[in-house]
Amino acid sequence: MTFLARAFVYILVKSQGLRLFFRTPPGNGVLVITSRVIATCFALISFAAALIVGILAENPLQTILLRALFTMIVCYTIGLVIGMIAQSTVQKHIEQHKLEFPIPGEEVDLAAIKRNPETTNGESASAASA
Repeated sequence: MTFLARAFVYILVKSQGLRLFFRTPPGNGVLVITSRVIATCFALISFAAALIVGILAENPLQTILLRALFTMIVCYTIGLVIGMIAQSTVQKHIEQHKLEFPIPGEEVDLAAIKRNPETTNGESASAASA
């Protein structure tokens, strides 16, 4: 076995595996889908669409790839902004739903949540009540 193959086997078997490279963001339920995932999907779809349109227009390969890369970069930034807006909107709705319909038996400091409505998750509110 070569050195690279042994290193790869070590990463997969003996260490924590690929979890070191692909960590899921903290969140509850819906919030695991971050704005980066939305931006990446948007960028890849735009890249594929630019490739198809370039091929159908019979452009040279270099032109097709440059335009597709440019489109991917622009659409990634647009998707990142859209993803951040969507993520904050979903978070605000979840916090509002938790205030309106509390789970029986779960102690949450409602006063702390009302004072600081910009909390990104319920961790700071539950930490304040403890």
